Amino acid sequence: KDAGIAALAYEKRIPQEVFRYSPKTLALFLGRLWSTDGSIENTRISYSSSSQGLIDDLSHLLLRMGISTIHRSRSTSHRPNWEIIISDQKDVISFSEKIGPYLVGQKRERLAKLAHEARQRTRTNSIYAVPAEVFSCIKEAKRQSGRSWTQAGKVVGLPGNRLSSGLNLRVPKRALSRQRVALLGKAFASQALASLAEAEVLWDPIVEITPVGEKPVYDLEVPPFANFVAQDIVVHNSMGKKKPEEMAKQRAVFVRGAVERGVEEKVAQFIFDLMEKFAGYGFNRSHSAAYALLSYQTAWLKAHHPAEFMAAVLSSDMDNTDKVVGLLEECRAMGLEVLPPDINASDYAFTVTDGKTLRYGLGAIKGVGAAALEGILKARHAPFEDLFDFARRIDTRKANRRVIEALIRAGALDSFGERATLMANLPKALSFAEQRIMDHAVGQNDLFGTHETLPHATLDPVPDWSEEERLKGEKETLGFYCSGHPFTRFEKELAHFTTASLAGLRPDQGNVVVAGWVVGLRTMNTKRGGRLAFLTLDDRSARLEVSVFPEVFQQYRELIAKDRLLVVQGKIGADDYTGGLKVVAEHLYDLDRARGQWARRLVIQCDASLDIDALASVLAPFREGPCPVVLDYRQERARASILLGKEWRIYPREALLQALREQWGPDRVSIHY
Repeated sequence: KDAGIAALAYEKRIPQEVFRYSPKTLALFLGRLWSTDGSIENTRISYSSSSQGLIDDLSHLLLRMGISTIHRSRSTSHRPNWEIIISDQKDVISFSEKIGPYLVGQKRERLAKLAHEARQRTRTNSIYAVPAEVFSCIKEAKRQSGRSWTQAGKVVGLPGNRLSSGLNLRVPKRALSRQRVALLGKAFASQALASLAEAEVLWDPIVEITPVGEKPVYDLEVPPFANFVAQDIVVHNSMGKKKPEEMAKQRAVFVRGAVERGVEEKVAQFIFDLMEKFAGYGFNRSHSAAYALLSYQTAWLKAHHPAEFMAAVLSSDMDNTDKVVGLLEECRAMGLEVLPPDINASDYAFTVTDGKTLRYGLGAIKGVGAAALEGILKARHAPFEDLFDFARRIDTRKANRRVIEALIRAGALDSFGERATLMANLPKALSFAEQRIMDHAVGQNDLFGTHETLPHATLDPVPDWSEEERLKGEKETLGFYCSGHPFTRFEKELAHFTTASLAGLRPDQGNVVVAGWVVGLRTMNTKRGGRLAFLTLDDRSARLEVSVFPEVFQQYRELIAKDRLLVVQGKIGADDYTGGLKVVAEHLYDLDRARGQWARRLVIQCDASLDIDALASVLAPFREGPCPVVLDYRQERARASILLGKEWRIYPREALLQALREQWGPDRVSIHY
């Protein structure tokens, strides 16, 4: 039973060992099998069984011998029965030549007679006939030729009525032999009909379509490996050109199936390697040549005119912020400086100011459309003097308040003043501009007939934004931090407990603690249903890839997000894929948790004026933490360090530090690590 020779007839299978036979041994096996259970009749070769699996196995083996079969099933009073039939001229002859020598008895004699008759006749099987749909081609060929049936018949030496005999071009009902189609092709001088007659395509009616659900398919043209047999079907364009991981999954299946069918494992591996090589990114020769030429041209431009090249590339992808950010990193790596957007210096696209400097294009600012910028640049016949001059000269119907706010947050109007002040005075500037438009409409100018900015049109100053607010605006409108980096304000504190800056890391340092701003995040599902993440940290000095595997991901999932500070404890090593470094995370911390992990004490500098009750009220919400509190008490003649009791240990969170610094001053509150 393990070999496939089951006790029950409907469970029989061909033993797996047979699929590993050489062609000669396989022919011997099939010959002996047909001698006992097969059938060779006057017009066909067949084999029937109540085991569908056995019939499928035989079909596989015959296909290996280059012999096609037809499957049929029929029901009996006992159970269903399956049959394979070999009746085509070519297949009968092939069976006779390859398997016939191993038949015994009368079946061998009947096969020799059947093969002789097959050699004398032409193919008439339905799958070799051309289906009735060909009648539309015949009708079109006759129309294009302009010949009547009589005229066409003369071309091939037949009477017209004989050439058209049995052809109902209005209601086609039957297939035609290839010989008949070839004759009609010659009669009407139709290359299309001649091609149908000579094609190696076989037509067979579809009797059933069974849905199997949605599955991925892959496309690739790789001569000469574009066609191959898979599961008894000639497959074309079925390789995942850009899905090498999918090809890797199929290697084991492919090799195992090939070995089971008699192909040496070494050969199967080699064949799969030929296909897998193209799974990364394969092209036919002409396509590759075209790409090679384009690659050479762009590489030359990048090497000899780097600023101009990068300005063009950035301008071509201005609508894709993620691409712009990546290209700006490339500029930095190339030693090119990209100046921030400036309403008086920038154009719509990225421009070159000198061989090492680019100017940011206004068209890459989010929330500023092409129509608005077209009007702004048209109005810039002279530099804009201030916010009021800017609002007066532009068309505020296109460049509305939202557009101007985006320009302010991006820093494009920094030459007019501080961003918070500009934002606060924007309604005033727009109101002035609207009034100017109304005055102009009624012909009301100033004393000298000009439209100069009125003396009272000045900015009302307001406190400037915090660095955090300023950088947030840049990130929203530009996609990156332009005037600074959010990591900067934490840099000194983080240096107390991190191993090194990202640029100072080495692959041999083992366990490390690193910190950075999360500028990239990718997550994916694992086969077991877990989640993993790949983070990109940036600390201004360099960038680092961090892998967060499912167990760690589940534990710290609320901390995993873009645009936040993250401290990572883990193991560092070389990244063979990028050639840089990578860290496998073991623990993740935000700044509050990192302070709780590594802070030795919170120190508050004070003197005799310290209000103990006020201090207690500030500390109370953060008590029962791990960090001791020390009062650095100072007077003119004495100084003492007072350690508060264990019940006053606190969680050194940012909210607590801000409250203490607001009450006692930023220089008098510090964390010691």
